[in-house]
Amino acid sequence: GELSERIRREVEESRKHEKWRLDYMTLLEHYKEEREEGREEGRKEGREEGREEGRIEERINGIRIFIKDKLEDNISKTNIIDKLIKSYGLNAEEAEGYVTKYSASSTSDTDNP
Repeated sequence: GELSERIRREVEESRKHEKWRLDYMTLLEHYKEEREEGREEGRKEGREEGREEGRIEERINGIRIFIKDKLEDNISKTNIIDKLIKSYGLNAEEAEGYVTKYSASSTSDTDNP
């Protein structure tokens, strides 16, 4: 009678809660996986950005050394600019900027960037 009906309802409620709990746990697991994928993607992007920054710094350092070496060999700034354009694919403005920057510092620090 009434007792068995109440038990049946409690069992049904319990099943609903179990299903809800399972759905909730599944959703939490999904969010956890998404979060981990996002972290891994962020790490990958960070590594790529770091490598790119390293390449840029190394290129600039190479340009600096190139300019200082040519200046030590008494190569004219005009010739250095032409060589930078050809060797590094710089435009004239960029090449002139590097020569101005590094020729100004070549007398004070021949070994430091």
